[in-house]
Amino acid sequence: MNFDDINIPAKLVPDNYLQLGLSAQRAKQRSFKELLEKRKLPLNGWPDEQIEELVHHLASLDSNNFPHKLGLGEREARIACRLVARRHYNFGHGIGRSGDLLEAQPKAAGSTLLARLTNALILDFMKTVGQLPSCAGCFLVPICTGMTLSLCLQSLRKQRPRARARTSDYSLPGGARRISAHRHRVVPGKDRGARI
Repeated sequence: MNFDDINIPAKLVPDNYLQLGLSAQRAKQRSFKELLEKRKLPLNGWPDEQIEELVHHLASLDSNNFPHKLGLGEREARIACRLVARRHYNFGHGIGRSGDLLEAQPKAAGSTLLARLTNALILDFMKTVGQLPSCAGCFLVPICTGMTLSLCLQSLRKQRPRARARTSDYSLPGGARRISAHRHRVVPGKDRGARI
């Protein structure tokens, strides 16, 4: 909430006290503005409460969170259980559109903004902390463990095709007790069981 445009009477709170609080609010708003405009990781980490406040602000931009609105369309996000809604910060739309994970969601400006901001922050991280300054783009994809392993192994197979002839029968599952760890081996061109 932006208190700058509200005329708060001194009967409610003395002006000098109010100015201290407003100053802290302005600093927080500046950090939000800087993050959204520059799309770079902040030099100093944020407290959890500040991160959650930004996430709540972004969630309020999604049509399923508009006040006095009841969405009845087939593509309208609806969450029946308030516990689930709170756990997911009231995000109900997901990311992408028509199979394109980078496409904007028409009814979910907040979800789209959060996804694109996340991708920009990951790219900044890869360039600075990951020491990959030539990295031109990246995006976060919500996938399961088995699919992640599968995609990584396929990428390695494409990068080193000559190694494929010697090692195509071998892969080591990281978490052998999980079913998804074994599923990564059942992919096109990699349908043989692992030998350990």
